Amino acid sequence: MSDAFVSWFRSSRTSAEEFLALVEDLESAGVSIVHKAHGTAVLLNVEGDHVPMAVDEVARLIELAIAPLHITWWDGAGGLLSLFEANAIEGETQIYYLDGQPMDLRERLTGVLRRRIRARPDETVGLVLDNSRNPPEYDWERFMRYGPVALGPVPDLLVLSAQLFEESVPGHWREDFHRGEDGLYVLTRGR
Repeated sequence: MSDAFVSWFRSSRTSAEEFLALVEDLESAGVSIVHKAHGTAVLLNVEGDHVPMAVDEVARLIELAIAPLHITWWDGAGGLLSLFEANAIEGETQIYYLDGQPMDLRERLTGVLRRRIRARPDETVGLVLDNSRNPPEYDWERFMRYGPVALGPVPDLLVLSAQLFEESVPGHWREDFHRGEDGLYVLTRGR
């Protein structure tokens, strides 16, 4: 995994309609799925080649969830790679790789994801944001999907569903979290 990332672990999968709404939300934050030169979305295939594709077709592939999709998003400075992956037990993980991205882009992207989480807290297992250049290796997928396991290193932002919080967060950590109006538990580094 990239050194810096934000991952949203969902208990449901993104429909084509939801993906198109995400595209609009990210565009309002200055991040577009459409590459200016291609006029289309760009996916990466298994060889790492850029594959131009219509946005509606990307949305259809996301909904089908037949394979992980690497999607490139664009802002004025360059590309931001993401991975949409359906999980074996239902649900999906969205990972946005943040290496080399400016802090304002990271904040805009995280803001969009936080708003989406607040709008659908029942579909959220958790969210991890780690801006660190050298985070310790930790299997957040395992923690989010198969807990309880020992909680890993404190990322910049950790959002957990109430169920995951109750099952997986040890007592000595609980006081560091606060419960949001959406019912999700939030921990920020330095808190």
